[in-house]
Amino acid sequence: MARYCFYCGRELASGEKCTCRSQAAGGSHQEQARQAHNSQGSSQAKGSSQGKGSQARSSSATGQSGPKAGSTRTKGPSFWSRFQSATTKSQPFGPKKTPPGSFGQKKALDTAAILAGFSQYLRFLTRPVDSIRQAVQYLNPHRLLVVALVHAVLGGLALLRVDQLGTLDLLLQLTQIQLAGHPFVAGLFLFIQGAGMALVCDGLLILVTHLTLQYVFKTPYALTRVAASFVPVIFYLALFQLIALMSLTPVPVASLLTLAAGLVIALLVLYLVIRQLTGFEENRCFVLVTFVIVVFTSLLSLVFNLAMPVLTLLLEQSVPL
Repeated sequence: MARYCFYCGRELASGEKCTCRSQAAGGSHQEQARQAHNSQGSSQAKGSSQGKGSQARSSSATGQSGPKAGSTRTKGPSFWSRFQSATTKSQPFGPKKTPPGSFGQKKALDTAAILAGFSQYLRFLTRPVDSIRQAVQYLNPHRLLVVALVHAVLGGLALLRVDQLGTLDLLLQLTQIQLAGHPFVAGLFLFIQGAGMALVCDGLLILVTHLTLQYVFKTPYALTRVAASFVPVIFYLALFQLIALMSLTPVPVASLLTLAAGLVIALLVLYLVIRQLTGFEENRCFVLVTFVIVVFTSLLSLVFNLAMPVLTLLLEQSVPL
């Protein structure tokens, strides 16, 4: 009768013993030995990787320590130079050393700036609208000072020219100082009067515009901003005043018409300035400019009306000083 193994089910011969259990035990021992060997290898690999990482960190630390020392050595002069530049800037009255050849460079830069300023004024004639918008967008108080002084000088020269040609002698003799043997002093006082009147007119127009924007149209712009935006307006007033001065004759009809044309052009420029400054619509800008001109001319007429009785009295009782 055939016999079979109770564990593996293999057919056994007569008297044969199955060795499946011993083989299974040996395989398990081999598997355990293999797992132990693998675990030892992984631990060794980890140890070697950790050793390599520590070596790399130590080497990087040593490498970083070297560049850091070098960086501190290189940052020293730059920090000192920055400190020196800061101290020299904080001492405006200290001695300033200019490098060789810098005088010519500064002179060239000044010349370039002057040429750029003249080109900006020329663009008021070639590209007026774009130049007016740019002047209002990028305000420059220095240009306001320049055009105001030029306008004042032209006003003083115009009054001198009127006095030389004998125009409006009846009015000028009230304000002119008659100094025998000192015509230069009399001309100087007359020049100051003309320059002062031009400056007063410019300042009055700026002030009326500022007050109108602030209290009538409820747009509180600073007075300096409004004044700096009047550069194109005063420029065109001065330009037409120069043309009128060059065409002045004993019969000043052409000069008066030129001044009237200059006033009209200045009003158009003022409209563009207000539109660029405030961003109002066209109707509102037109109303604003009209209101400003009405108030400005009303104030001038009021001053002349108040001064006319005094002028009449002086004409009746004029005594040369």
